[in-house]
Amino acid sequence: MTDPASPTHAPSAATSALAEKADLDAEALELLTDELTQSDYFDRLIEAGRPFDAVRLLAHALPPRAAVWWAWGGAKQSAGDEPSGDTAKTLEATRVWLAEPTDERRRAAAKVGNAVDDPDAAAMAAMAVLFAEGSVGLPDRPHEPPPPGVAARLSAGAVTLAAVVDPDTHEERLARDLKQGREVARKSGVWVDADDGSVPEGAR
Repeated sequence: MTDPASPTHAPSAATSALAEKADLDAEALELLTDELTQSDYFDRLIEAGRPFDAVRLLAHALPPRAAVWWAWGGAKQSAGDEPSGDTAKTLEATRVWLAEPTDERRRAAAKVGNAVDDPDAAAMAAMAVLFAEGSVGLPDRPHEPPPPGVAARLSAGAVTLAAVVDPDTHEERLARDLKQGREVARKSGVWVDADDGSVPEGAR
């Protein structure tokens, strides 16, 4: 039996709170009805043709490190097999942190991301690393926790940029990233009902 206190079966108040954190607009909020779980609302946004709202919702639902992983994956696929220049540097810096999330690697990824003059998806994912955990203050200063929601907003921005880099394929890319995001939610234990393999119509 599924635990009724699990994130998937949280009361609608929790879904409303998540939608507020994600800063969804009035039209998106009109789709939120009583008893909708967070994953149900995610599906409804996609089916209603609001995939970018679904991206923001999921980015705020995921643990920050998982959100960065999702963003990095989308950026990596968007960059192709042989990324170059700043894109290659930022992808690698984020990958290194994801593999071993030390404070030194976290700050190094953020530094590389912030050095990009015109940030792409890879740079935004790298910038999100700084706000995923640890302190945003200087290393020798008292602990200063990251502002809430910054990692999620940057991660959502990275997923969005990765999807729209090519106007001719953005719908396909976005559908792919939403499907992968749902899998990240399942593996992270955020939405435990996502393990049935089902994909909403708009994400196929």
